[in-house]
Amino acid sequence: MEEYGKILIIAMPIFLTLIIIEKIYGIYVKNDTAPLIDSVSSISSGITNSVKDVLGLSITFLSYEWLVSKIAFQHLEANVLSYFIAFFVIDFYGYWSHRLAHQINFLWNKHAIHHSSEEFNLACALRQPIASLVNLFTFLLIPAALLGVPASVIAITLPIHLFLQFWYHTKHIKKMGFLEHILVTPSHHRVHHAINPEYLDKNHSQIFIFWDKLFGTFQEELDDVPPVFGITRPANTWNPVKINFQHLSLLIKDAWRAPKWKDKLTIWFKPTGWRPENFEEKYPVNKIENVFDFEKYGTQNSQNLIYWSVSQMLITLLFVSYLFDNIAKIGLPNIFIYGFFIFVTIYSYTELMDKNRFALLWEGLRLGLVICIIAYYGDWFGLNRVIPISNYIIFTYLILSFLTTLYFVNFEFKTNQNQYINSYPPIMRNSSFFKLYVAFSIVYLAILVSGYERFDLFLKPILIPIIGFGAYFYRKFPTQNTLLIALVFSWIGDVILLFTELGEIYFILGLVSFLTAHILYCVLFNKQNRIRKKQNKPFFIFGSVLIAIYLIGMVSFLMPYLGELQIPVSVYASVISIMLLFAFNGFLVWEKPGNALVFLGALLFVISDSILAVNKFYAPIPKSSFFIMLTYLLAQYLIVVGILKLNPKKIQQPV
Repeated sequence: MEEYGKILIIAMPIFLTLIIIEKIYGIYVKNDTAPLIDSVSSISSGITNSVKDVLGLSITFLSYEWLVSKIAFQHLEANVLSYFIAFFVIDFYGYWSHRLAHQINFLWNKHAIHHSSEEFNLACALRQPIASLVNLFTFLLIPAALLGVPASVIAITLPIHLFLQFWYHTKHIKKMGFLEHILVTPSHHRVHHAINPEYLDKNHSQIFIFWDKLFGTFQEELDDVPPVFGITRPANTWNPVKINFQHLSLLIKDAWRAPKWKDKLTIWFKPTGWRPENFEEKYPVNKIENVFDFEKYGTQNSQNLIYWSVSQMLITLLFVSYLFDNIAKIGLPNIFIYGFFIFVTIYSYTELMDKNRFALLWEGLRLGLVICIIAYYGDWFGLNRVIPISNYIIFTYLILSFLTTLYFVNFEFKTNQNQYINSYPPIMRNSSFFKLYVAFSIVYLAILVSGYERFDLFLKPILIPIIGFGAYFYRKFPTQNTLLIALVFSWIGDVILLFTELGEIYFILGLVSFLTAHILYCVLFNKQNRIRKKQNKPFFIFGSVLIAIYLIGMVSFLMPYLGELQIPVSVYASVISIMLLFAFNGFLVWEKPGNALVFLGALLFVISDSILAVNKFYAPIPKSSFFIMLTYLLAQYLIVVGILKLNPKKIQQPV
């Protein structure tokens, strides 16, 4: 783990330098084969793969070390001979694992990322998988194990063998004479990456080309058939995480929809691309039929977006370099938190490259994650010891990144129809955020009930922003801004209350934030459209009396225990009771089912705050955090959904 990280620190600047040289050379000869945005996606894919490998996120059922200990006829020393044997056997292993990845449906998922670029350049060599979580092909190293090649030799030779496959991903080097008969050359590998029918599933060799000639998969590059690159079912995204699981997603869907159990079970082992009968008509997917007549993905981009994407990739490389150079110091489990941050970062800026409004959500998640990490650990995994002002630098960068993403989403990505190029219909976008909110809330509540309340710092701050994005991406309505500002103050209160153990001032500031949110909710409820001009007065009076009884009873009960907080808590209790009164009034005059949702949400808000107050000022309640957050999260969800239901596309007039 640590050793591989050190190797990558050396390899990364070398690869980056060669990619830049290829770019400059292409511009010089007026044949630029490396569009910047494509290269950013490719390098980002390489980053995800290297982080996955350094963190050891893969499983090997049959390790080479165990294999050599059981079947070796002899045991070689780590010398020139053993390295030569290891290299040769690894190349044999590479040919067959590579060929099987092309020919078997479920194995293609881990390799599709490497072929997903519609260009062919050095950067696309870095498109390596994160979906290869299980190593199935160690048995192909049996020849080396029989001869007793040490496991340490295999471990050293594997990355060398991989790095030597970098150079031939280029269009600038033509055929290379006699070397064409021995080594894999750029010409051979252009054939391999091509989607022309003449070239499909050819030239699987990795270093020595004779494996293809021996096993019947060799194809020479033809002068009259220029290679066209990519995959026949185009990825249509720059996001490497998405690309890694696109084929698997299709397999799962097809297996689920297949009417025959035979198809459900065999689809995984069929030739790559196989689908059940008539599925191409029933469930069509985008497929290239004519390789000389299709539009490449994402060719129209502003210079602002391109240069910003390059900047994000370079900054991410700095973060990754610090991780790889300090694995031992960062330690477990912190390296996995760091790795998660890298994945979220890449997911975020490649979503922006796709011109997807969801990028704003991921940027918000990234900012919240960093706030939590620095709040919990005090700095960025020890970086303050190297750069004393590192916290300020990282916060400045992340705030700038969020604001820049906001700029792109709100200004640059709008088309003439005021739509977003790579986004979903409004209702789909909206519902997706609410599903995400529910999913994260369930995970968070499960963690609370398990007793791991210290994870508050990591999960709690992301919940309200998610539902806030759901409200933001909903169609515009008159009181939308009021709702969003109320959610912002709720989020500020959530974050501040995480630090109440540091001093009473944090509780007071949190109280003020939620007080502001409740005042905004009162304004919001008062502005909603009524479908009945008159309320049921007796029922309203009865409800008002019950709310007044709650207010007087709760304040009277807590007053002896409040100390210096008697006035702030009394004011807060009064405001939240008024908020509940506005919601109750709305219940009587608003449209169904929004009226019931908002009222129930407001009632749960009161219950949540009541549990919190009793727990803090009177006596501890078992599992109080769980009950407080359960009612609070439900309250916010019901209020937001209720308000959206009260503001449909066509607003009914009062009757």
